[in-house]
Amino acid sequence: MKKAVYNCSDNGFCIIEQVDGKNIRKQNKGTPKKGTLIYFADPMCSWCWGMSPEIFKLKKQYARHFDLELVMGGLRHGEEIAWDRKLTQSLFHHWNHVKRTTGQDFNYSILQSTDFVYDTEPACRAVRIIRDLAPNKELIFYHEVQRAFYMDNNNPKASDFYRPICKKLNIPLGYCYPCKTPVALHGR
Repeated sequence: MKKAVYNCSDNGFCIIEQVDGKNIRKQNKGTPKKGTLIYFADPMCSWCWGMSPEIFKLKKQYARHFDLELVMGGLRHGEEIAWDRKLTQSLFHHWNHVKRTTGQDFNYSILQSTDFVYDTEPACRAVRIIRDLAPNKELIFYHEVQRAFYMDNNNPKASDFYRPICKKLNIPLGYCYPCKTPVALHGR
């Protein structure tokens, strides 16, 4: 009489042992299934910017174990929040806290602007569009949008904001403008 015994390890490999009297035959059931790490993020989220180097390290170190899927969160989705002294002081203290905690640099010059509208929707839409057009460049595009905002203090709502990023990443320029398509607005 044959009896199958399954021994599965933490890494997802299963060994099937078929016991037939004194003979034991081992068979590898296959390779472990690659997982997906879903990262809810926003290119204009200061904590996301602070953790950006760690996300790249995580992706590189565990690339054979999981895929990284970005889901844009929309931190300040379409909001017309007053860019006043109270908000900019709050952001200054918050960004400083992120910098002290993560070591990631910030350029605070944008906080002196008087006409900036803190709307993260266009940057989120642009990243989402790039996933469809150039999926292998999505994470680096996301990072470059972060850098252009937090270090270069460029405005993601400006039509020319995405041009240098697309040029740097060899993405056709016509694709580098956020647009209000249903997929860009509501897709994962």
